[in-house]
Amino acid sequence: MSNSDTQFGLILCGNSPAALECRARMISHGITVHVYGNTTVNTSEENSTQISIFQNSKDIEGLADAWLIMDFTPVTKATDIPAFVREMMPQGNVVYCAAAASCTATALSQWLGNSATSIFSGMSGFTNNASIEYSVSLDASPEVSAQVSALWHSLGYGVNLVEDRVGLIAPRILATLINEAAFAVMEGVASAADIDKAMTLGVNYPKGLLSWADDIGLDYILALLDGLYDEYHQERYRAAVILRQYVRAGYVGKVAGRGFYTY
Repeated sequence: MSNSDTQFGLILCGNSPAALECRARMISHGITVHVYGNTTVNTSEENSTQISIFQNSKDIEGLADAWLIMDFTPVTKATDIPAFVREMMPQGNVVYCAAAASCTATALSQWLGNSATSIFSGMSGFTNNASIEYSVSLDASPEVSAQVSALWHSLGYGVNLVEDRVGLIAPRILATLINEAAFAVMEGVASAADIDKAMTLGVNYPKGLLSWADDIGLDYILALLDGLYDEYHQERYRAAVILRQYVRAGYVGKVAGRGFYTY
């Protein structure tokens, strides 16, 4: 993640389960991480010198020659990007990597006026996989892709560079499967529990689709489907109304105590 001329600092944004999973991995690999905004420091991190919390870009001035920012907050439009990122990007020497559910790295590049952008899968559980898929902006330099790849390698992941498309590969496929399962519940074909049992026992999925959706967050799934529909205007990406209604009601899954299941 570094070369002989440049000292990179690592910034992490977000409190999602995926962000916390990644933060724990950073600390376990001996990487110092600067965490932006209000966050909860768990017991295992309280005495760690590898984690620091800051509130604005002035708090980290001079701590590194260049920065790699990993943003796990849902980014669907320009105003979702944290203010400190918009402040830092024009300065150069910053690479912004976002767990964007419904936009591309190229869109981030346009919004920020800086081509050093990347997107990756930020779904809960995906950061526990052996490899990570990511893309970079169409106008990004080869160095940006190399820096992002080195970041993921430094955390112990295999990396897959894919085309810069909304949803990348695995999240896109999983979201469409979850959407079909949601339609089946909405249309009274079967209960959520029966659908999940059919997928785990009949298709050998690692977990049921609707339980998986609750783990990831129904708001994330909906944002991803809406992004795909806006991009392609294909019926297969039209989100089931039950997903939209649950998100409106705040039933976004396990983190809220209710989604397709009650927790």
